[in-house]
Amino acid sequence: MHLPAVADVVIIGGGTAGAAAARLLATWGHLVVMIERDVSRPPLAESLPPSCLPLLDAIGVRSAIDAAGFIRGTGNTVWWGGAPMRVEPFPGGRSGYQVARAALESVLTECAVAAGVVRLCPGTVTRVTRDGVHHVLDVSTPSGPERISAPWVLDCSGRAGLLARQARVASPDGIRTIALVCVWERASGWPVPESSHTLVESADWGWGWSVPLTETRRCFTAMVDPTATSLVSDAGLIARYDALMASLPALGALLSDARRLDAPWACDATPYHNSEVAPDGALFVGDAASMIDPLSSFGVKKALASAWLAAVVVHTAFVTPEHTALARALFREREAAYVRSASHALSDVSREAGRAEPFWSARAAAGEHDDTSGDLQADGRAADAVSQLRQDADVLAAFAQLREAPSILLRESPDVERERRAVVRGNVVVPDVHLRLPGLSESVRYLRDVDLVALLELAPRHRDVGAMYADYARAVGAVALPDFLGALSVLVAKGALRLA
Repeated sequence: MHLPAVADVVIIGGGTAGAAAARLLATWGHLVVMIERDVSRPPLAESLPPSCLPLLDAIGVRSAIDAAGFIRGTGNTVWWGGAPMRVEPFPGGRSGYQVARAALESVLTECAVAAGVVRLCPGTVTRVTRDGVHHVLDVSTPSGPERISAPWVLDCSGRAGLLARQARVASPDGIRTIALVCVWERASGWPVPESSHTLVESADWGWGWSVPLTETRRCFTAMVDPTATSLVSDAGLIARYDALMASLPALGALLSDARRLDAPWACDATPYHNSEVAPDGALFVGDAASMIDPLSSFGVKKALASAWLAAVVVHTAFVTPEHTALARALFREREAAYVRSASHALSDVSREAGRAEPFWSARAAAGEHDDTSGDLQADGRAADAVSQLRQDADVLAAFAQLREAPSILLRESPDVERERRAVVRGNVVVPDVHLRLPGLSESVRYLRDVDLVALLELAPRHRDVGAMYADYARAVGAVALPDFLGALSVLVAKGALRLA
């Protein structure tokens, strides 16, 4: 096929992030060209937690994912730090998906093409230059060289990072991870407490995990540091993989009477991030922007979230160009927050492993030296804020006071500080009012999906919390009652609302 001479957006790479961003942008009326190399990759399993479901809905692919017949994962079974086995179902009985990466990407690509995305595969972008407001991409195809220009380019080329690698920041010393992957089959199924679960087990040398692909097939992976665990020839790799898995009391026992379907293979899983993710007219999306440690099991979610926001930023630039800089800044803030949150989570879980070996001590120390900046609204920072507020003595006291009072009369404090910051409204980024509250390092608009500004304006109209909650649901939208009461308590405790 011949590429159009000009497109609105060119996407380099067609994995999870590329296909998701492409579909959204095409759905919103943009001419999108997605260029992919035809690369054959060994099988790799991915786990999508239930928190991915809203993203799949927003991207418009959830029905296609359901129709693909992936296993619905219901939680994790964990052997960690020498503690007894823990069977951990997802909260509320929710379920995610256990998928083969190639199958997931195929579904997302089909959805993108169905939305009108122009897909070139195979195709290799060999050079990207700038011509005024457009990027010019030289592309190698089986039928010869092509050239295409566009005002926006999304680098979704993963670890390769065609554009993004120029801004790549390596992981701290002592943190390098190689995944040794192999698919196994056990004809009678697997003797585990819950067949849909991801299995995770720690060891001195790193950790092992397993994700189901079918009722009888599972992907078993050993995560090791290649500077501490020798990985030499192919024959040595097989022997090392077998020895590592056999050293795991739980996972090793599962493999004792299972059949390996192929030779184990190795892929780099070392985390990294970029010093810049939103240069002029371009965004680095998914793994092109940063690779979070696979121990988090949130790699696919991060790719989907990054793709969704990238599409929103580009769409904003087309429909409200005056907000382009604001949108790019929001993308940078969210990406930095992903990195920081993942670093802190890796540090915490590494300490929980309870081991002094270099693999774990280096990772435990990583979060202590993190200096990335981020946005309070991003997942990790918001979660940290909510966790702190739940233990705040003033918030707990305000909650008790609101619960015990037969009626209340609230007034907005004249000292409330407001500032305008970026938020996503529908499919565009807009400036909107946030509140500065004592004790929080950043201004905030939402806590646990509760709109604090709307609640601040609505609360003085009611003397009864139940009526206030019902009015909020009508005016803004339904939220969980505990979240509503918690947000109201925060506004009272931090002085934004005063009890008359």
